[in-house]
Amino acid sequence: GGGGVGAARPPRVRRPAGLLAMGNGLGSSVWGGQRDGDVALAILTHHLDELFRSP
Repeated sequence: GGGGVGAARPPRVRRPAGLLAMGNGLGSSVWGGQRDGDVALAILTHHLDELFRSP
């Protein structure tokens, strides 16, 4: 129950949920002054590249 995204869920569910959580966290850290937007964008771009890289 609870709708959580645990390790038992398939990767097609975990990966998007992880990206959403990371995006929220990065947005909060930019807004809070912990990092600038360019760094946050580089982090997000890296993870998207990993996700969509051709095998």
